[in-house]
Amino acid sequence: MELQGLYRIQKKDLAKCAEVSARAFITDPALIYQFGGKIPSYRRLKRYFDVIFQTGFPYYDFFAPSENIEGVIGLLPPNTDSVPPMEFLLRGGWKMPLTVCRGLLGRLDKYEIHSLEIRKAVHAMDAWYVMMLAVDPEEQGKGHGAKMLRAFLAEMDAQKASCYLETHKLVNTEIYRHFGFEIVNIDTVPDGMDTQYAMLRQPVSVQAE
Repeated sequence: MELQGLYRIQKKDLAKCAEVSARAFITDPALIYQFGGKIPSYRRLKRYFDVIFQTGFPYYDFFAPSENIEGVIGLLPPNTDSVPPMEFLLRGGWKMPLTVCRGLLGRLDKYEIHSLEIRKAVHAMDAWYVMMLAVDPEEQGKGHGAKMLRAFLAEMDAQKASCYLETHKLVNTEIYRHFGFEIVNIDTVPDGMDTQYAMLRQPVSVQAE
């Protein structure tokens, strides 16, 4: 898939994507859960995202506002679970308990299974999955997030395809509603400490009916 006006992430960009994501998600509830209930350091979170991008690159479509990588959007095609577990381990996932956080793999697996069950329950497996939407804190307020999301949604409307995402902040749900998403499920992360909102967007052609 190509998105008009966006830069497709190349393999050479993955380290920069990890840096941007680590800065953007330092207080993300899903990641705090995966790190055992503690806010991770930037260094550990950077290592985490190094593995996520290296393992996910063959399976996800990653885009940025420009070659400067002010932010990144990660997209998973319909009817796809995620990176196959063995592939994840072989591509670097096995290092996570040693270099990132002890016990992280088990919590990451539990979180992925939990999220997948919600996707299935709301019949969103045939929708594109917005796995991540991150903007470097130093670049926020400049419209980069909206630029990435609008380019993606324009393609979804052209394909007459639905898309799905999750957020853990109520304020974000109002932002996504502005782009046509609707809440289809309210749950929590596996430890029950933070709310998890599942949101689905139908293409404009369906919304108009």
